[in-house]
Amino acid sequence: MAACSRRRATAAAVACSLALSGCVTGHVLQAGRRVEYAREIEAAPAGDGSTVVEYRAEITADDGTPVGSAVRTRRLACAPDDVRPGDLTRTWMAPWVYPLVPLTLAADAVVVPTLLLMSPAILLVGD
Repeated sequence: MAACSRRRATAAAVACSLALSGCVTGHVLQAGRRVEYAREIEAAPAGDGSTVVEYRAEITADDGTPVGSAVRTRRLACAPDDVRPGDLTRTWMAPWVYPLVPLTLAADAVVVPTLLLMSPAILLVGD
């Protein structure tokens, strides 16, 4: 009977750890987040009432560190005079992040329950 309740508690702790992103997953996702800001915009009207926009995008990491630049082309449903740089800003995740997510979730499944159990003791002893 006690082994069954222990398994349930372990399964619940692992499920909570996987459902809530922990420290490792959060840091990896933050390191891989990219933000593109539009610079040097050239807009031309298309025949169907939309606007074709070509622009150079400045790509930065989540902390604002420049990562690179790219030339992008988009079709927007507005007049060429109505194109704003904010319409072209986008956030995306670097491709190297996705293969690491299962590993980070596994690490968080081990680390988060340990932190939840040990942090009250550490805080009491430290204070």
